[in-house]
Amino acid sequence: MTESSLPPEDSCKNCARPLKDGDKYCPGCGQKKYTGPPTLWGLFSELFETVFNLDNRLFRTLRDLPIPGQLTIKYLAGVQRPFFQPLRLFFVSTVLMLGAYSIFAVDRVGESFDASVESRRSNAYHRLFEFELRAELDTLAEEFPDPDARALLDTIRTRHLSASRDSMSLAYLDLHDLQRIQDRTIYIDVADYNTMSPEQIPEKYGVKGWLNRYQISQNAAINRAGGRGVANLMGQMIWGILILIPLTALMLKLFYVRRKRTYVEHMVFSLHVHSFLFLFQALAALVFYWFDSPAVLWASIPVTIVYFIVAQKRVYRQGWGKTLIKAFLMFFGYNFILTISTAVAMVFSLILY
Repeated sequence: MTESSLPPEDSCKNCARPLKDGDKYCPGCGQKKYTGPPTLWGLFSELFETVFNLDNRLFRTLRDLPIPGQLTIKYLAGVQRPFFQPLRLFFVSTVLMLGAYSIFAVDRVGESFDASVESRRSNAYHRLFEFELRAELDTLAEEFPDPDARALLDTIRTRHLSASRDSMSLAYLDLHDLQRIQDRTIYIDVADYNTMSPEQIPEKYGVKGWLNRYQISQNAAINRAGGRGVANLMGQMIWGILILIPLTALMLKLFYVRRKRTYVEHMVFSLHVHSFLFLFQALAALVFYWFDSPAVLWASIPVTIVYFIVAQKRVYRQGWGKTLIKAFLMFFGYNFILTISTAVAMVFSLILY
């Protein structure tokens, strides 16, 4: 742009629209009136105004979201620009919830998990030594069958060998015969679990089928990872959540088929309800982490139920009787959907770990 083609001084530098003397912002494009290069203080004050302006999208969205059904009603009525787009709000709230629960889980569950893994690992070689000693004592008992030798060997067993060998269980879904899929559990000696590689465990214990062996080896790897395994499981929950929303919207479509609403409208309602739920859960996890109090976590259950029922009543505009009956029936359907979503998340955790 040449100097001669620059907008006049009393025009917007962005769109060249003429500005009046009292204008601070361009009425055409909304850009702030340019009065020269900004100062350092100007940069920070602009940031502060953008982030903490009570009239921006973030605060408007957070102001209306706790009111059941408010965002959905406004969005479907066409009032969309002042608020976060439903998918964006959902993804932000999902990331915040998973992040908060990851912090809590790794700190509380992960530390005890790490300690348990380290304890098993430290005892593994001792158990392995016991196994070898037991075999040697059995060999000596065969070679020296006299009573005095047996008494000496029994004393060694009593003093230096544990009464039973520790074992642990690993569960998997038996996919070897696809016509008879069922849950199975194998019991693994602790020494084997801690001294063998995850791939060697299913081979030694005779697990058939590569899918079954893969499940066992991945399960063992996640268990050994301790806190890192917990964080991985939390991160993979996103896959279950991604199918939770469309399935919930489909359930709403079936329950309200006579209301002639489109599938996308049910999706918007589902996104807003889950955004509120996830933000509440994030707050509950952080309160539990900081103050060691599960009060907000317990409160989230009745609050979410009431929130959903009231939002359902306001958005779908049916009487309290029909609303409560449908909410009660949807509770069972939602639990089924949640089970499917959790199973999908667990499968992805095993595959992607």
